[in-house]
Amino acid sequence: EHKTHQIWIGTVSDSLGDSGTSLAAVSRIDDDALEIEGLWVSCRVLGRQLELATIASLAAFARTEGLKTIRVVFNASSKNSQVLDFLNSLHPIQINEAGDTSMQFQYASEDLINLTPNYLKVIE
Repeated sequence: EHKTHQIWIGTVSDSLGDSGTSLAAVSRIDDDALEIEGLWVSCRVLGRQLELATIASLAAFARTEGLKTIRVVFNASSKNSQVLDFLNSLHPIQINEAGDTSMQFQYASEDLINLTPNYLKVIE
């Protein structure tokens, strides 16, 4: 049976303590792409590049599923300009307008696999 939706949960701990569940993502397989429907990062860990590790893990999953593209739909608001900056920093191969305040970013899965900084350890 082929599953179309995935839920990703991340917990964070370091030498200073345990931040607990600090990341979440929802994705789905849509034809030949992995579409990230939601990505949440707690403000407790924002800026520690855990979002890069999360995207890299999603890209690795996409590769194992034979998906060459990752898509992210971004819905602009007054409070998420950091997300827009982050998505642009990943060097999308294409950006499409998806409505008045929405954009769809497309990335090559292979381009995102090695984003995890060396000082982070992802345990699956």
